[in-house]
Amino acid sequence: MAGDTVNVTLAWHNEVEAREHVPTISVQLYDPAGNRVAQRDMVLANGLFDQQDWQASQVVLDRHLLSLPFWLPPGQYEILISPYELRSVRLLGSRVHVGPIVIERPPFDPSAVEHPQLARMGEHILFRGYSLSDDQAPPGGPVWLTLFWEPLGPIRPDYTVFTHLLGPQGMVTQADGQPGGGAYPTSAWVKGQIVEDRYEWAIPEDSPPGQYAMEVGMYELDTGERLSVFSHEGNPVEGDRIPLGLLSVALQPR
Repeated sequence: MAGDTVNVTLAWHNEVEAREHVPTISVQLYDPAGNRVAQRDMVLANGLFDQQDWQASQVVLDRHLLSLPFWLPPGQYEILISPYELRSVRLLGSRVHVGPIVIERPPFDPSAVEHPQLARMGEHILFRGYSLSDDQAPPGGPVWLTLFWEPLGPIRPDYTVFTHLLGPQGMVTQADGQPGGGAYPTSAWVKGQIVEDRYEWAIPEDSPPGQYAMEVGMYELDTGERLSVFSHEGNPVEGDRIPLGLLSVALQPR
């Protein structure tokens, strides 16, 4: 389940008499699009073994707790294991596939939508609102914007989401992409489910303090054509984007 912790227990067999080092183990989770979405690195058995303590032919059990991001879309994911030498970051052998695992979404919690807002994109996509990692961001800092979509029917083609942060002089930063970091395209959405879709904004360090406008929308990548925006009731709305609220950019007290 997205947001859970997965217990990955590995068994390692030492095949040499004298080891120069104890390896560090990297446990990585990849989504269906090949993006790495979670990772945990730890020295073998949490550092309980020095190289002289790991005898030849001895088997060591090695437990890793991998935290799954809450925003992961449902689907089949792959776990890969990479042993490496810590000081030189030298990979020791090939990566090992130990997955796949199937990740499901927990029941939707309406309170996760900090800023409810209803609008329709095209005929079959309902925008339900958004949440921010912080309503006030410092210049140079990251901000995570989570959008909440609900498919009202089959969706074709796969649409790309655009997210814009606007200042007095125009565009300050943006993040475009297919939902779920490309792992959950709109054509795979199922009617009635709620899709949590996360984007990262990097606020430029030279951004002056003030209130910055936010807007989102969707377009077809091949043509650049944007989806029209409608009210929740289906009435046409001027423009091809959904205006959100304001993000406050302010210097943080030292």
